[in-house]
Amino acid sequence: MFGRTICSVILDYHWWSEMGQIAVWFRIGYFRYITGFVEWVIVFAILWIAHARGMKYARTGLREHPYTPRSHRGSAALSGFIALASMSGWVVARYWAGSGLETLGTIQSSGIR
Repeated sequence: MFGRTICSVILDYHWWSEMGQIAVWFRIGYFRYITGFVEWVIVFAILWIAHARGMKYARTGLREHPYTPRSHRGSAALSGFIALASMSGWVVARYWAGSGLETLGTIQSSGIR
């Protein structure tokens, strides 16, 4: 089921290692996977808080209902779909590269303003 993805990761790793650019490969992985995971966590937290506040508004709690684990799994799945549709990791990479976060220290140390 995930054979194509696994093979693609292995092939990319070997290609980047032949080029001597493993650090670049890891950085690409950070932007591809870490940003998506952070987006998923944020959306899941928002959905979980909204559900808990809705239950509180109904004068009940999450502990009083046996469906709560199913609702958490459903919220996790829904937040995954929302996070996948919301933003690409490359948007973050372009912002980070365009804002000069990495080169700011070298510019200031060389006296260029």
